[in-house]
Amino acid sequence: MDKKILVGKRLLDRDDIESICTTIAKQLDAKFENSETLPVVVGILKGGAPFMCDIVRKMKTIVSIDFMSVSSYSGTKSTGELKMKMDITTDIKGRDVILVDDVVDTGLTTYYLVKYLKEKRGVKSITTVFLVDKPAKRKFDVPVDYYGLRYEGEDYLIGYGLDYNNLLRNIFGSEYKLL
Repeated sequence: MDKKILVGKRLLDRDDIESICTTIAKQLDAKFENSETLPVVVGILKGGAPFMCDIVRKMKTIVSIDFMSVSSYSGTKSTGELKMKMDITTDIKGRDVILVDDVVDTGLTTYYLVKYLKEKRGVKSITTVFLVDKPAKRKFDVPVDYYGLRYEGEDYLIGYGLDYNNLLRNIFGSEYKLL
């Protein structure tokens, strides 16, 4: 790593994340309790995996789980280009999809995935869920159906799935500033 990492203030602690996951799980249960098909929860690797797993564990609705891997970042900056690294294997045509990711900032990833899942995979509906919503950085108009924390700051956040160059995802609930 070529940058110094300064520990900043803790934005979310374990109790906060537990509460966020419980709340969102209940909201998703209420939304999909009368769904004609089993919803498919799609976690966006790698950052969305811890958050998705914690939400799914709390849901009472029976769901199918799958993962996608896409990337638009190099270090702390979006490249503006999205690369699909791994597509889902589940047949989702005509099904409700719950898309779970760690953060929505520029909206590039969400814009691309929503368009792809609707146009190429023929989903019935898409519900988006994010741990962190950073609207100040938004460049694309994307749906943000559920989120745990709205963050107006410019700091680069890490921990609980959020990373810097694929590192520091395991740090829990902290904010780090990169110099």
